[in-house]
Parts: sequence; structure tokens; C-alpha cells
Amino acid sequence: MTNYEKQTLLALDYWQDKVIYMGNVLPAGAVACAALNVSHETLSALGPIFNKLETVNSKAHPTAEEWLSTKNLVMQEMELLKDMPPYCYLDLKKCRSQIDDCYTQESISNMMELSNMLASTGPLGVNAERYSKGLRFANLLLFSAMLIQGLKQYREGMLPFAEELDHCGRKPEDYAALFDKHFPVMGAYDVNGTQWMGIKNISVQHIAVDIPEEGTKQIVMRMLCVSFAGMLRQDLFEGLRVGHAPKKCPICGRWFLTTNAKQTKYCGGIASNDPLGRTCRLIANKQGRAAREKAEDNPINTISRRVIANIDQQIHRGKMNYDVADKLKRLAREKRLQALNNCAYAQGSYESEMTVDALMTEACL
Repeated sequence: MTNYEKQTLLALDYWQDKVIYMGNVLPAGAVACAALNVSHETLSALGPIFNKLETVNSKAHPTAEEWLSTKNLVMQEMELLKDMPPYCYLDLKKCRSQIDDCYTQESISNMMELSNMLASTGPLGVNAERYSKGLRFANLLLFSAMLIQGLKQYREGMLPFAEELDHCGRKPEDYAALFDKHFPVMGAYDVNGTQWMGIKNISVQHIAVDIPEEGTKQIVMRMLCVSFAGMLRQDLFEGLRVGHAPKKCPICGRWFLTTNAKQTKYCGGIASNDPLGRTCRLIANKQGRAAREKAEDNPINTISRRVIANIDQQIHRGKMNYDVADKLKRLAREKRLQALNNCAYAQGSYESEMTVDALMTEACL
């Protein structure tokens, strides 16, 4: 992994209320929001991979076989994360090709020679050009381990904050109040023991870049970070600054990004485990309709209850026998169901047909 590749993976370009990451133009905060969806199961599966990578990285002189064994670990990591940020924004075909390029006999030999050189002379004596293949290999392993650790730190550190964001108002002042509660001292984010929040970004600079969706160059603020945890934290905070915040969908349980003060409750993604492949919003709409149909104050139900009460009253007064009452109630129930399924009927003749006299006439009684 070259220095350029590393900078690309840890660089965020902010323009207006958007972030550009790996050539993708997204709402600011979108990368950080999506990273909240890395599941506990995925992190658990990544744990052994991280431990094995760290074991090899921490050895003074790993063997060629130990270096080679890490290729499967890196590939396993990519497979687990290919649909999650930041990997989902990468060119996976290109990444696999770069991994193959790193795992050559020449690269590993160069890496072992570099390891010996570092042990004898230290980093100041290293010729970067001579050991470029070895450095690229070392960067790949360190970066793979850093990604796993960064995702874990970010998710564990930010989920409590995100959970409170989920239940607060959707206005910038609401975000500011909650932010002040969680991070009261700027520049001292480790006051509550979250030392990873103290990680500093390498640089902030303004540069002119091509905006993919605009087709023109624009001045953007580039944030170059030292870790994935810091990068994701930065994107979450920049999103909040422009009014974007994570929200958890009650249907699928996944986090999505709201970009205005509207109280959007459901995401627009396909609901998991739904046999009909419906979106969460469509399912919520169906559920809402069902709830409205059952509601006590639904006008359709109010009219139905009224005519049933009138029928019961006539039975009580001896003006109607039970057989006639049963027929009228059955007809009233049919009309209620028709009104619930036919808006035009509900707003038209439904109410006038739902009287005792009208029901008697229709039933020819």
C-alpha cells in the first residue's frame, strides 16, 4: 500500500453539506452513519483476524511462512466487510489485485530484509526506495489491523451517543445540546475515559478537486486522518454540524441518515426477512393503516358503533327480535369492511346507509 493509497483511504473532502469519499459524493455523515451498522457478530468474527495480524506484526522476525499466512486473514477481512463502509466504497477488484501484488516472494523477501535493517539501524537508516515493496507490504498489514480496531473503537464509543441522537429532536440546536452533554470540553474528548477520541487528525487543508456530480472543480476542505476511528468520528461530527444525524429504523433496526428537521422515522431500504421484499416505509405505512383502522376515533368505526348501539337499544325496548338484529348487524359489519377498503364509499354513501331504517330497507325487512 503506497502512501497515496493510504491517504486516499483516510481522506474526507467536505464541500457544502456533502462529503466526498473514494470518489463517492454523499451527504456529510453518511459514511459514519453506515459504520454504525457493523454488527456485533461481524466484529466478533473480525476479532480473531485482528489478533492473528497483531501477533505477526508484533514479532521481531516473522518467518516467510508467517508473512504468507496473513494473506488469508486480509482476504477474510475484506469478505466480511465488503458490503460495509469504508470497504463498500472501494474498488474491490483493484484491492484484491493490490493484495496479490503485495504477496509475492519478492515483496516478502524485501519485507524480511527491511525487518532486519530496522532491528540493526532503526528507521533512520532505511532507504524507502530500496524497501518500497517491503514497506507496502507492512503498510497493508498494519492498515488491515487498524481498520478492524478502528471500527470496533468507533462503534463501541459512538453507539451510546447515537442512541440518544435517535430520540432527540432533528434540529441543529438539539444536536448541539446533546453534543455538549457528551463532549463538554473541546480538545479533551478523553475526559470520560474514551482515549481514542483524543486521536488527532494529521491535517486540514483546502484544495480544489473535481466534484463527480458537478463536473467542475470546487474548493473543498480535506481532512486527512490517522485512523479509521478518527475518520468516522470526523464524518459524524461534520454531519451533525450541517444538520445530518443518524436515526435507527424501528422496522429493520438499521441506522440511516436524516438530512433535515423532518421527523423521518423509517428508512427507505428493503426490510430484512420480509418475504414480499417491501421497503421499511411501505411496511410502516401498512402497519399505520391497520392501526388507524382499529383506532377508536376512526370515523368509520364511530359510525359502525353508533348503528350497532341503536340496534341493541331497539332489542332492549322490545322493538326488534334477535334474528332481525343479527341480520342487520351482519350487514353493518359488511359495510364497515367495505368502507375501510374503499375510500370513495367511506366518504360517500357509507354514513347514510348506516342507519337502522336504511339497513332494514336494504335487508327487505
